[in-house]
Amino acid sequence: MPAEIAIYSHLIVALTMFLFAIIVTFKNIKRRQRIPLILVCVSTLFWSLTIALDNLEQSTSLVLMMESIRYGSWILLLLSVAPANRKTIFNFAPLLTAILILLAFIAYPTLHQEKAPDAIAPPVLGQLKLFALVGINILVLGIIEQITRNSSEQERWKLKYILVAAGAIFTYDFCMFSDALMFQKTSDEFWLARGVINVFIPPILFLGIRRLGSRDLNIHISRNVIFHSATVITAASYLLLMAAAGYYVRYINESLGSLFLLIFIFGGIIILATLLLSVKLRQTLRVILNKHFFGLKHDYRKQWLDFTHNLANSEGQVPMRVCKSVAQLIQASGALLWTRQENNQLSLIAHWHIPEPSITQSEQTKSLRSLVEFIEEPHWVVDLEEYRQTPSLYGSLIIPDWMLNTPKSWLIIPFLYQDSVLGLIMLKRSDLSQDINWEDRDLLKLAGQQAAIQLAQYQSENDLIEARQFEAYHRLSTYVMHDLKNILAQQSLLVSNAEKHKTNPEFVEDMLRTIENSVNRMTRLLRQMKSGERNEVIKPTSIVRALELAVDNRNNALPAPTFTFSTQETQLNGDKEQLVTIFEHIIQNAQEATSDNGLVTVSIKTSEDNTIIKISDSGTGMSQEFIKQRLFKPFDTTKGLAGMGIGVFESRQYIIALGGTIEVTSEEDCGSEFTITLPSYIVSNTERAPEPPATEAAADIARN
Repeated sequence: MPAEIAIYSHLIVALTMFLFAIIVTFKNIKRRQRIPLILVCVSTLFWSLTIALDNLEQSTSLVLMMESIRYGSWILLLLSVAPANRKTIFNFAPLLTAILILLAFIAYPTLHQEKAPDAIAPPVLGQLKLFALVGINILVLGIIEQITRNSSEQERWKLKYILVAAGAIFTYDFCMFSDALMFQKTSDEFWLARGVINVFIPPILFLGIRRLGSRDLNIHISRNVIFHSATVITAASYLLLMAAAGYYVRYINESLGSLFLLIFIFGGIIILATLLLSVKLRQTLRVILNKHFFGLKHDYRKQWLDFTHNLANSEGQVPMRVCKSVAQLIQASGALLWTRQENNQLSLIAHWHIPEPSITQSEQTKSLRSLVEFIEEPHWVVDLEEYRQTPSLYGSLIIPDWMLNTPKSWLIIPFLYQDSVLGLIMLKRSDLSQDINWEDRDLLKLAGQQAAIQLAQYQSENDLIEARQFEAYHRLSTYVMHDLKNILAQQSLLVSNAEKHKTNPEFVEDMLRTIENSVNRMTRLLRQMKSGERNEVIKPTSIVRALELAVDNRNNALPAPTFTFSTQETQLNGDKEQLVTIFEHIIQNAQEATSDNGLVTVSIKTSEDNTIIKISDSGTGMSQEFIKQRLFKPFDTTKGLAGMGIGVFESRQYIIALGGTIEVTSEEDCGSEFTITLPSYIVSNTERAPEPPATEAAADIARN
């Protein structure tokens, strides 16, 4: 059994060194360091095979030669990584001279070697050769001491694991050969344990290889692969242990052995499945692997992909997604989120798995003022547990009692946006949470900046929505005011003609009808203001009839429009009052741009699919630049305080909403022509419903 331990341990060393030789070959390391590393791996590989063969055949003819070659490769590696300064080179000169002489002496073949027939390890290697082996180990340990003494702090960090591996090898060999020199015989225990000790050297050397060159290995091991592999290995080991225990139970009681074995194994499988389904166990295993098998604590690529995905997820509001995303970075179990509002004060906008503080919002804002002022400058992540133990670390910072008394309150992370604190998030510690280090703090601060951008965009979107709501309300108010102006003009016309025609029964009747119509329109406007929308009565509407009403309503002003209409009746689905208002407004603009003795003509042409209305005048006209830049621009008017600049804009918007078009041709001092094309359909004269205009009789009387 002891010989088997030595054989198997040296074979494991040989296999490991073979794999490391491949890794070093493809690793980005300086050539003067790569070659000695490869020599160390190769020489240790053959040295291990030689020792294993020696334990099988009891032949030591090659052992001392391989010891010399192995020592030489390690010395060459130490020289290649040593700091390049004159003091170190000067101290190495006598050491190297002595080492070369001793190595040559040890490697020189021995003509006669006494062997004890029952010895497991080599007997006395020879008095002088033992002296040489002890001396080499002492000299190499001196080299390691010189490298450590003359290296900078950064160089020591880089060489730490290589020096540890070399120191372990030469220290153990010094103890073993010193013992052999003292007792004139190699200790069996030392010789057998040597292989086991060397099994631990390759992992340490691998850590040194990682630090020696750049951090980019051409061979990468995924964290997920390591995690799942460890899970599989653990499960397999557990099942093997259960099987061995079951076999032992069967061995004790052979009659009931099969029954006990079956119950034991299946019970073990159930327990294993329960453990593997435990989230806490898996997370704990992942933490152990990340902490001890990788140079960095976090898999940043996966962490950032998950964090960005959670932030961009469409489920829930942005503040809640921010709470969950930041908390999941370090396995926190809850979060409270505050952000700045219009009054530049922090306000709680989201909480996840933590109840809202029992104090009022104003008290929260007041108590957080010191925290914001403190974080504003150093941009620290505040550890509440550290603050409870040593408040002096945070200087003058005062954290409110309600925050410290919150169960499992853990970290406070600033959300920095444009070098100022946009918000704060407080995280709650979970059972899986580990103590944070500099790497966690950097990750959390970076995540806080990313979350701050998301929150700033969220606030901007809310402000934009609110601004658009106000804009829609203001636009509606403008439309309503425009309609009220038209109603007021209609009422003014009645008042101006009332004194002249108040004894005329027809005028009085039409005046009452007009007032009723005005009241209905004003009621409708008020309803629109209350609902925030322009309520339209959509129904089949006669285009010819709407145009007739508009012309009749404008006949009281000069120049009176002339109307040429088609005998065919066309209709569209729309609001008659809105359509009349649009036609009337365009006719009014034509009249105001034309002198009293000028011409304003209105014509209509129908077809199966469209109705074309043309309203032209012989007035002042407009330039092409005015038509392109100002005519349809809202709130732009040439009438001064008398106009609102909304009529033409509103007309075009409604015509486009109906599926029509409006075009303008004009030339300065030559008049203008508006061409309106509306989708319509022809109806027979029998289908035409009589629609007497509410103001038609009053307009006729006014013209007289």
